[in-house]
Amino acid sequence: MKKTAGPKYLPTKTILYTACACAALLCTVILIATFVIPFVAAVSPAFTSVREEKFQYAFFSVIKPAFFTVRLAFFSTALAVAVGLPAAYLIANKKFLGRSFLESLSAIPLCFPPLLVALGYVSAFGMQGSVNKVLMKAFNFERPPVTFLYSFAGIILVQGFYNFPIVMKTVGDSWKRIPKEMQEAAKMLGAKNFCVFRTVTIFQLLPSLAASSLIVFLFCFFSFIIVLLFGPVGSATLEVEIYQAARSTLNFYKASVLSLLETAIAVSVIVLHAKAEKLSKKNKGISLSNNVGGGDDKNGKNFLKNSPLPEKILAAFVIFLIAVCFLLPLFMLAVNAFSGNAGQRAARYVNFTFANFIKIFSQKSFYVSVKHTFQTAFSTAVLCTAAGTAYSFAVKRFSNPKIIFLIVPLLPMAVSSVVTGFGMTQFIRRGSPLTMILAQSALYWPFAFRQIMHGVDRIPKEIQEASVLFTAGRFDRYFSVMLPLCKTNIISAFGFCFALSAGDAALPLILAIPRYDTLSLFTYRLASSYRFDDACACGCILALLTAGVFYLSSKFPGKNL
Repeated sequence: MKKTAGPKYLPTKTILYTACACAALLCTVILIATFVIPFVAAVSPAFTSVREEKFQYAFFSVIKPAFFTVRLAFFSTALAVAVGLPAAYLIANKKFLGRSFLESLSAIPLCFPPLLVALGYVSAFGMQGSVNKVLMKAFNFERPPVTFLYSFAGIILVQGFYNFPIVMKTVGDSWKRIPKEMQEAAKMLGAKNFCVFRTVTIFQLLPSLAASSLIVFLFCFFSFIIVLLFGPVGSATLEVEIYQAARSTLNFYKASVLSLLETAIAVSVIVLHAKAEKLSKKNKGISLSNNVGGGDDKNGKNFLKNSPLPEKILAAFVIFLIAVCFLLPLFMLAVNAFSGNAGQRAARYVNFTFANFIKIFSQKSFYVSVKHTFQTAFSTAVLCTAAGTAYSFAVKRFSNPKIIFLIVPLLPMAVSSVVTGFGMTQFIRRGSPLTMILAQSALYWPFAFRQIMHGVDRIPKEIQEASVLFTAGRFDRYFSVMLPLCKTNIISAFGFCFALSAGDAALPLILAIPRYDTLSLFTYRLASSYRFDDACACGCILALLTAGVFYLSSKFPGKNL
């Protein structure tokens, strides 16, 4: 008698893979919705009133902060390019002591929160900072001679030097890939080094220079904490104006108009950035890969022997500026953390002590903020990584994906955390840890997508075709082949999103969740109450947390494709 076939069951592995894939896709949908709904809620009050006098008032009230914001971002970007371009030349073409260290500075804008940079500049160039103390003691000044920090120029200095490593790394990587044949041919025809740079090299660097400059412009355009701390009286950026209108004066109409204008400007910048990236196939844009230092030395020249004197002077000047305006504030952040109070430092400047850390560790609220930081940062990183992985694999399915699928990951980059937080408060009157996790994830998952997509694009076509033949199905192919090959990028994306979430003070500040301070918000409250030594000590702990997670994730061993 012929046996009848029993019911067929799917393998447990297939069911598990399908469930994980569906969960990751669901995370992506939730995060997209979490971005869209608050944004609509933030800009909707701008369309609820049609009174002409109200529109005219709103129009004239946003022109000044909009012009101030664009002007501030432009000059900050110009400073970042002015410092980053010579630094990119050094790391791409020269050999010198400290080259790897200089290149490793590119990780600081990615893992070092702006709040800590602001504290460092206060410690170095503030009224009671180290520079003023040294100058007053050396030249018997009665008043601090360095007073530029709390001004328009001070904000430009902080933002420009904070973001110059982005230009340095992006342009430097592009510079290393430039074929030397064209430059050597120009030199054989009698062209000097500067002439070769002006007529040949600069045009090959334009795509990466434009892409990195636009990203820096966007970061400076959305700057919140730095402007909040250093902004001159009577002048505020769009971010600060939105925060004050939404939280202080409760003028939701003005906040909505400001949000709409800010997003429109940011969208235009992102469109320009996308076009700049598309100009050159060699240009990779902003790289968040695990290679943060130590480039290829095979094309490097011996800096001390082969460089002319003017070039040495220019390089020394650039390195001096980086040391004074970038490294000194970071160093003084640690010095203040391990120093006594202001009165003790007046008598003896170097007074090594753990008193500030002991004071921090004795507060119960510190441990609560650390717990909250790990909760939000870990949850945000998991959601961002899951959504970024799912979206990367979904886009990879199509050889020519529709433009809408490529635009979706760019949209959150055009909306600031202040606008998202303001939109959240429009339909959720009382914030919660879940709302903050969702808001951060909705803003940060595109960064995870870009990093993971970089790994997916590097998978050889032969491996992808072979995986179709030797795997049971699509999900089995993703989890058994593609996921292991991209694990280094995935873990790096996790660490980057963790660092972004842990260092974010803007969203916790605007959501104002009752009894839920994160470590960054705890540090901000210490600084705003003029407890700078305690804030520096807490900032060092936050820096160790964010930089440590970022470093460990970037150094995770993986297979290079």
